[in-house]
Amino acid sequence: TGRVYGAQIGRTKVTIDDVLAQVAHLKVDGEASGPTAEFLHFVETSPVADWTGHALDGAQATGNGALKLRFDLPLSKPEAVTVAGEYAFASNQLRLPGVPVLSQVDGRVAFSEQGMVARDLAAEVYGGPAKLSIATAEGGLKVTAQGTANVLALRNDMPEALADRVSGTTDWTLAMDSRPAGTQWTVESSLRGAAIDLPAPAGKAAADAMPLRVERRPDARGASEAITIDVARVGRVLVHRDLSGPAPVADRVLVLVGRAATQPAENDRPGVWIRGDVASLDVDDWVAVKSRAQARSVSSAPGPSIRGVDLDTGVLEAFGRKLHEVSVSARSTGDDWRMQIAAREAAGSADWRAATPAMPNGRIVARLARLSVPESGELTPAQAPEPRREGEANPWPELDVQSASLVSKGRDLGRLEMLAKPQAADWRIDRLVLSSDAGRVQAEGWWRAAGRAQLT
Repeated sequence: TGRVYGAQIGRTKVTIDDVLAQVAHLKVDGEASGPTAEFLHFVETSPVADWTGHALDGAQATGNGALKLRFDLPLSKPEAVTVAGEYAFASNQLRLPGVPVLSQVDGRVAFSEQGMVARDLAAEVYGGPAKLSIATAEGGLKVTAQGTANVLALRNDMPEALADRVSGTTDWTLAMDSRPAGTQWTVESSLRGAAIDLPAPAGKAAADAMPLRVERRPDARGASEAITIDVARVGRVLVHRDLSGPAPVADRVLVLVGRAATQPAENDRPGVWIRGDVASLDVDDWVAVKSRAQARSVSSAPGPSIRGVDLDTGVLEAFGRKLHEVSVSARSTGDDWRMQIAAREAAGSADWRAATPAMPNGRIVARLARLSVPESGELTPAQAPEPRREGEANPWPELDVQSASLVSKGRDLGRLEMLAKPQAADWRIDRLVLSSDAGRVQAEGWWRAAGRAQLT
């Protein structure tokens, strides 16, 4: 009887057949049982770690297992040892570096002085059944797996904006190659069976397939990693994460939507950059998603901020209005934004200036070459807001808009100027001018929304 760390040695036979031989052989044939964590400790502190390329360094486990081990050690040539062993898991939970938590692990792992192999290990991953195969190769560890995941179990690993907008179950496959220089892996799924409640083009019904591929590659020094996410018919996301600190930090993100995903692109600028080329896009729907996500957010470590957007689309819906043949380029400077727009209905530049104590709702400054008046029936009917209580501030931003041409029904009505700002519960129009060779209209006014009824 005996112990190795916390594992209990069972029936074991130790022999030296000929102590006078030129090379005497010490042979051990035995069993041991105990907590899997103790066996992982043994692997980490023994030659087995080198045989597996240290792929199990940092692994954690709960549950028990049983070991059968046979080895032949030439006493004068320890480097010539031969080993044959098998370890049986019994409903274990395993945490391997770079791999989701494996629960209810059952199966056997065979190993020798040349490596290890396991076929058809049964486990539960993300709330669904899975099968895994593991083998050492070329100084590392290769893992292949397939299974079904409950999307609800993935919520903690999703961006907050997406976490409560997915449901259902779906298939997945994993191919992982772990080496001393780093671990790379690829996860693929048809996403059939998963419902995604997001605006077009990202949303889908549960019955629809939307092939997904996620690939992780570390750099040669292990100081960073690149994650590529491809979603069929939607786009591609390139993420660069810095691994030099205590936790991974995403410092560069490039989002490519629609046809933009088919073009060569380098994720080489700090922050989040979005490039899209799509048939249509509803900005109002996506802003609503972002607003609800921010309202629920409890994250104390927000990711990188959006630094730039370049978008080409046939139809853009924003602020209840449709714009056609749109090309937009926007850049941020801190909380402020600078935008260039060219569309059938408008062309020019606009600045968004973030809220300050002097401008609590922010400010929009637009200098346009042309702006068209919406045609009858073009605007989406707005829901009348509830009247604000007395003393409640107006939430609308300040406006400073100038357009060299205001077009209505194909006619140029002249130059437009407008200055407006919130004032207590009102929204005050300080200056409204429309001028042309035919004449000039100048006005001022208020939008009063406090009290029982709104009033212009």
